[in-house]
Amino acid sequence: MYMTNDVLVIGLAMHLVVVAVVAPGLRALSGARRSWVVKPPYNASQIASRNTWPFTMAGVGGALLMSLPATVFEFFGREDLRQLWWNLPFIWLAMLVIAVSCFWWPARLAPRWYRRWAARGGTRDVMPWTEEEIAAIRARPEGRRRRGLLRDVQRCRELTAAQITERAGGPVP
Repeated sequence: MYMTNDVLVIGLAMHLVVVAVVAPGLRALSGARRSWVVKPPYNASQIASRNTWPFTMAGVGGALLMSLPATVFEFFGREDLRQLWWNLPFIWLAMLVIAVSCFWWPARLAPRWYRRWAARGGTRDVMPWTEEEIAAIRARPEGRRRRGLLRDVQRCRELTAAQITERAGGPVP
């Protein structure tokens, strides 16, 4: 084997980073937590009018995931395959996803619940949960998941109410 401890450590670290980066993004995109769509921008570098960080995180995770084979090739001492992998055009597609998601994300490439929210206006003063979805959550059996969903619904209500108050010129609570 041509393995070095450095390659092994880097490979393991990359796997952990993929999980740490992709998991929150996928959870947000799943619709289990929707308050992110009505939160104010996370920082001044956000260019898109809507929060797009889960899409960006999915792109970062995809880029990291697609770079893992290069680590495997290096692990086995195949420098030729490692260089080939980095020179293939599809490896850079995830980078395009990251770049695009900083500016815009097409609703048609988003999950169904997000597309419905965007069709209803898709701004920070539009509730991402419909009344039917909230009723279905309340009908669920008592448990941790139900409580988490209801907390998210409440957080969305607070955030949308604050946005409506702000647009009306009143103080933000």
